[in-house]
Amino acid sequence: MYKKSNSKGFSLFELLVVIVIISILSGLGFIAFKTTLDRTKESLAISNLINIDEFIRTELFVINHNIIKNAPHIKTGNEKWKQEVHSLNQFISGLSSFFDIYLDPTNFLNPFQPGRVKQVYSETLQSDTSDPYYKKKGSILFRLDPDHTDHGSKTSGNRFFQMIYYEEDNIINPKYTKTYALE
Repeated sequence: MYKKSNSKGFSLFELLVVIVIISILSGLGFIAFKTTLDRTKESLAISNLINIDEFIRTELFVINHNIIKNAPHIKTGNEKWKQEVHSLNQFISGLSSFFDIYLDPTNFLNPFQPGRVKQVYSETLQSDTSDPYYKKKGSILFRLDPDHTDHGSKTSGNRFFQMIYYEEDNIINPKYTKTYALE
């Protein structure tokens, strides 16, 4: 015979089913949140890359079209970078320093790295190449064009350099590799 129970609570089985359902839903929510967060970080890193590209194109336009001989925002030491005086290596170093020092450094922090890790590096600066984060996901790197590595010390003529973007640690995304000419 069945004995009718007068208790008005949930059985252990019912509670376990509810806990499992809540766990599954929270797990799915966490995965969706992480995916959204990663996409947001990628968008921020690419946005910084696009802004830097526009800045470089503007600087090169003024220099290459002889509008001015000094780079308006690029410094080498305490003076502005000058055409036919300073080398391409000095230009690249000054460019990296501009985003590191002369602008608000919070604008160009690597969104994929913990803490306050900068996003923009230069292969011409020893301090940058010794930084453990300089080839990490989200980093932007200025370097001499690999086909023209002899251009670094040149102070005049066509000189080529690149801006590259790391989509993963030590993996360059060729879609975002930009080559520039300093004439």
